[in-house]
Amino acid sequence: MKIGEHLREMRKSRHFTLQHIAERSGYSISYLSDIEHGRTTPSLICLSAIASVYKLSLDDLFRTTSFDLAPRELALVEAYRRGDLRAVLDHMLVRLDELGKGAS
Repeated sequence: MKIGEHLREMRKSRHFTLQHIAERSGYSISYLSDIEHGRTTPSLICLSAIASVYKLSLDDLFRTTSFDLAPRELALVEAYRRGDLRAVLDHMLVRLDELGKGAS
């Protein structure tokens, strides 16, 4: 099962709406819908925010899904599982920098 399919099934099994997830994760309904339908690949930062809505760790979230992440995001998951917090932090800093440049 892909991550988007898994997120949709989790949401529906808990009777959550996309609006509920959006309000608590900080991501738009349309973006969350795109993730669920496989139209976009979420960043690990986004998945972390979504997992927190379900009160799950990222490891719990990934345990039952196959990976449809970009290669650098997949490498980040592996670093997280190894406990390489330096690599995780470096990745997040790079992503935040990229997001900041996109806003200007």
